Amino acid sequence: MENYLLKDIKGLLNLLPDLKYWRTKSKAEVDFVIEKEQNVYPVEIKYVSKRRIGKSFYSFINKFNPKTGIILTKDYLAEEKIKNTKVKFIPLSYF
Repeated sequence: MENYLLKDIKGLLNLLPDLKYWRTKSKAEVDFVIEKEQNVYPVEIKYVSKRRIGKSFYSFINKFNPKTGIILTKDYLAEEKIKNTKVKFIPLSYF
């Protein structure tokens, strides 16, 4: 699912050289990590219509303390704060 959606949004992101993913030895992973201007932005794709944050996303936030995290959703739009990280839920239709 992630690779299929990446193909659709990569032109809009215009960040491919700085687009990575994150995985730990215990197999926790974040779908994509954007590195831009010395900041990191975790990006998860959760094709659901409700708030959903995986354990791996929380692990990334705890380890790296990013300013912003992004969760791409089916049609859920919201924003919340987790520790010092602003988490934005953005529907894929916005792309």
